[in-house]
Amino acid sequence: KASLNYSHKRQLGDVLDFADVPVMQNYQYVGVGSGILERRNSDTYTMRLTYRNDIDALFFNLSATYREMDVNVISGTAFTDDYILNYTAPLPNERKQKIVHASLSKFVDALRSSVGVSGSYTNSTLSRYQQGELFPWDTDAYQCQMNVDSKVASWLNINGKFNYLTTWYDVGRNEERNSRHLASFMGIYVIPVPEFFFSLSGEYSWNKTEGTDADRCFFLDAKVNYKSKLWEWEIVWQNLLNKDVYENVSFGNLSSTSISFPLRKSNIVASMRFNF
Repeated sequence: KASLNYSHKRQLGDVLDFADVPVMQNYQYVGVGSGILERRNSDTYTMRLTYRNDIDALFFNLSATYREMDVNVISGTAFTDDYILNYTAPLPNERKQKIVHASLSKFVDALRSSVGVSGSYTNSTLSRYQQGELFPWDTDAYQCQMNVDSKVASWLNINGKFNYLTTWYDVGRNEERNSRHLASFMGIYVIPVPEFFFSLSGEYSWNKTEGTDADRCFFLDAKVNYKSKLWEWEIVWQNLLNKDVYENVSFGNLSSTSISFPLRKSNIVASMRFNF
């Protein structure tokens, strides 16, 4: 199947655009209106190509999108000791975005496995205010992902996911920055009989931003479960490696989100359930 699509959208802001006082959006972010109703006009062109072969269990998807948007205001961010201030200024702003995405998946009979590979490229161009100064904002993001789901035997399942993302930021003044993110997951499930299963799952993440040291995290959890007609017993061993902190960073086209919170030390939790 092949398709070509075009769409035009006109979107308006809301009453908060006219707020002349700061509005708390949550505990961390404060918004200030510009006194002008935000208007966004966008034109989007999309091409899609899909191949599907059910007999050979082969699937392929390719899509390309180009989007132009005209906005009558420009977004800005200011950082203070207590909160992050989001605001808009009455300055026309043109945004452009290009996205190419491809994916291929296949069931391999010899390995009794479903294997999928996907990749994408995203380019975004716009302008932003930060700390009261206007910056051009140009990003290029490359992402690659692989998934494997394998039924090695009737009693053994293995699945894994690998995701790598690198992003280049051109912030003007001949200055370019790079950030890289790697995340992977592996799960092993042993099911000797229908009533019993054992699982061991691991998660590894690696984050590197230019000019800083790389952050690495590796976690392991184990679970044993037995279920009868009326009873279910389960033992979960969490944080086998006794990590103190969970840290992860996810990157979008125009922003990044950092997560960090303390972890309970390695612990074992047993539970019993009765079903009636």
